[in-house]
Amino acid sequence: MPTGSQADICGMFSFLARRYDLFNMLASLGMDRGWRGKVSGMVRDGSRVLDLCAGTGDLCLEVARKHKGCRIEALDFCPEMLEEGKRKALIQGAGRAINWTCGEAGKMPYPDATFDIIVCGFALRNLSDELDGVFSECYRVLRDGGTLIALDLTRPVNPLAKFLYRVYLRAVIPAIGLTLYGKISPFRYLARSILDFYGPDEVKAKLAGAGFSECRYEPLAFGAAGIYSTARR
Repeated sequence: MPTGSQADICGMFSFLARRYDLFNMLASLGMDRGWRGKVSGMVRDGSRVLDLCAGTGDLCLEVARKHKGCRIEALDFCPEMLEEGKRKALIQGAGRAINWTCGEAGKMPYPDATFDIIVCGFALRNLSDELDGVFSECYRVLRDGGTLIALDLTRPVNPLAKFLYRVYLRAVIPAIGLTLYGKISPFRYLARSILDFYGPDEVKAKLAGAGFSECRYEPLAFGAAGIYSTARR
């Protein structure tokens, strides 16, 4: 299990698990589903897929719906989030397509060259202190020619959009959190994790440092989110 600050983050997500999907929908103004759809659209039928930091499973469930024959592994360090994912998978009839594993992104419980594709949704910011090691692990468990696709929140470049986004993160997001959970502190963490995280060029440099090639970044929602994609060659 995680220690130190990771344990604090795990505890926070344990608290958030029950209403996490509703929070994501409200906080993203409903755009999160379309963003995940873009990621799942990059997956090939029949692939061996790892959903890294799978949370409540929305991304791997989207992959299971869209792609036939995929063997999907959902990995997350928070048992409560995984339980929510398992519950949804049973409701949606995807229980057999996905295997749920509690484990850490920096020390994955898989042999070398296990997966064709790794997908990751809204998790890189929570791994900022260990991102180099996590990318090295991703490189290790991917097969030659495999791809890593990561969706995350980031910061707009346009000065006006950046200002409005900061206001949204520091005022609107905590208000949504207070309404749903009766607490503000987890949502102040969310704002900090976005504002303090590496920029796209820095993330791409870290991917290249782990051995990946053809690192790309596609901004979404005027730069409030984006998709990183890269290959193991």
